[in-house]
Amino acid sequence: NISEANFKNACLKSASFVNAKLGDANFRGADLADSDFSGAELIETKFMGVDLRTVKNISAEELELSIIDSETQIPDYILVNWTSEETYECRSKS
Repeated sequence: NISEANFKNACLKSASFVNAKLGDANFRGADLADSDFSGAELIETKFMGVDLRTVKNISAEELELSIIDSETQIPDYILVNWTSEETYECRSKS
């Protein structure tokens, strides 16, 4: 359980967050290239300004529970539909 951890601007390349409880953790500006989020709990996890394009096993459902912004780069397999400036819906591309 690493809820509420502060990883702001951290270099976390290839880190394993498999089955981690990351509720309210702050990854703002972190380098998460090739990190694995399989089974991770991402409720209120902050990914503002983070490049998530190469992370592994992050689901649309978990990403929707996290906090992203317009500068967050999303994996190709997830579609984000912004319903307002701060609210969005995520779904897997078919």
